[in-house]
This record gives sequence, structure tokens and C-alpha cells, in this order.
Amino acid sequence: MKFHQLLIFLAIISCNNKSNNRTFVSELGYTIVLPENWDEYEDEKNTNAFFDITEWTGNLRIISALRSVPSEALRKCL
Repeated sequence: MKFHQLLIFLAIISCNNKSNNRTFVSELGYTIVLPENWDEYEDEKNTNAFFDITEWTGNLRIISALRSVPSEALRKCL
């Protein structure tokens, strides 16, 4: 999960050239830094979705796929 947090963090930072950021703590078990002008919107279950409220530049959707994998099956993969 830490690798995914790093990828998400790097994606947000590389797209953001402003210094005004805010921390988003997800109920899905991760924390990311978002630009101040990004907001969350309602989407599917186990998904956090964000967009720029000042100018449409696309959206960011984070889906928790690991929640549906039984822990025993996950241990075998790791």
C-alpha cells in the first residue's frame, strides 16, 4: 500500500505548481496531499474521486481494489 501512496503523491505533486495544498485523509486507509482547489465528488463505493473546481483538467479517481481480496489470497500473492 505504501508504494501506491507514493505513486499517488508523486502524481499530485508533479501536477501542482502552487504551494497551497491540503491533506485528504481517506476512509479507505490512505492520506494524500491535494492542491487547495481540488475537491472530492461522489462516485462509486470504495472510490475517492477528485477534480479541480476552478478549471476542468480531468479528474483523479482512487479505487480500493484490495478490499475485496480475501487476506489469505493476498498473502499467497505477496
